[in-house]
Amino acid sequence: MGTSSRPLALYEQIKQSLIREMDAGLLKPDDRVPSETQLSQSFNTSRMTANRASKIG
Repeated sequence: MGTSSRPLALYEQIKQSLIREMDAGLLKPDDRVPSETQLSQSFNTSRMTANRASKIG
């Protein structure tokens, strides 16, 4: 079972972007995660996709 060469789903790409921002210190523990509207506009996607991405846990 090797790694897949399929691209990540858009919600996973957004999630990874948020995690990178946290790791880089751009999003600090007390900061608010961007809203669904902000994420959907930034990534040119639906709010549903942004909602799914924001559920990092």
